[in-house]
Amino acid sequence: MPLNSMTGFARAEATHASLSIQIEARCVNGRSSDIKLRLPSGFDHLDKPVRALFQGVIRRGNANISLSLQRDSERQPRINGETLESLRATLTERASAWGDPTPTLSDLLALPGVVEMVDPAAADTSEEASQALDAALLACAKTCAEELGKARAAEGEAMLAVLQGLVTDIERETQALADHPDARGEHLMARLKSQVERLLEDASQFDEQRLHQEAAVLASKADIEEELARLRAHIDAARTLLQASEPVGRKLDFLAQEFNREANTICSKASSITVTQHGLALKALIDQVKEQVQNVE
Repeated sequence: MPLNSMTGFARAEATHASLSIQIEARCVNGRSSDIKLRLPSGFDHLDKPVRALFQGVIRRGNANISLSLQRDSERQPRINGETLESLRATLTERASAWGDPTPTLSDLLALPGVVEMVDPAAADTSEEASQALDAALLACAKTCAEELGKARAAEGEAMLAVLQGLVTDIERETQALADHPDARGEHLMARLKSQVERLLEDASQFDEQRLHQEAAVLASKADIEEELARLRAHIDAARTLLQASEPVGRKLDFLAQEFNREANTICSKASSITVTQHGLALKALIDQVKEQVQNVE
């Protein structure tokens, strides 16, 4: 998708031998890319490859990733044969020397170290078994990273539609301003000239030339043609960014500030209620844009 959200959640599960693998990833908006990774004890060697998998889908945003392992099998008893035989020989010898009865099997099994409770999943500690477990963990992490990417892309698709609609609405308000007579300097000049002429009819002591100069200055200050031209340029820039393949969140955030600057200037220059109303409508739309782009990657 051309636009990704910085927020997203994904969870992946897998099994390996008698192990259950769970990976959760939560991502929120942030100024840069920050990945916090929590791995089970003894698996620190997987930090770099797991982190690399998520860096492939998180170019901007703060992510918390947690990987956990759970044994599905219960611990089972196992007889330590070497300990049993050693104790049997020693105790039988002592019992014969002391004239005591020979120890029975039940007596021997009750001694510490003869019966051990072991985890079948931990019995195989070979290099091949460790490599197979690492591969299973990385496969699960890859699935989780892919799902996180899909979640962020889905949210980005929804935001793209909203932002495109807002840009269209901004364009509509900009055009409405451009079409309004009070937005054009020549119309303002003509209106002020008419007002000055009415004043001169009633007050001959006014300096006609000075009044016309002041009217020209006022008309110039109220002219918003430059602001409208910049708004149109910003609209074109926004549409280009919304179709870009790289992260554009920072650029959109800056562009929203530029939109807001032009809207503020238009409101300050407004020479009529209608122009003010369009300027305020622009500001409301721009505020919505600013809110949306806070989550754009």
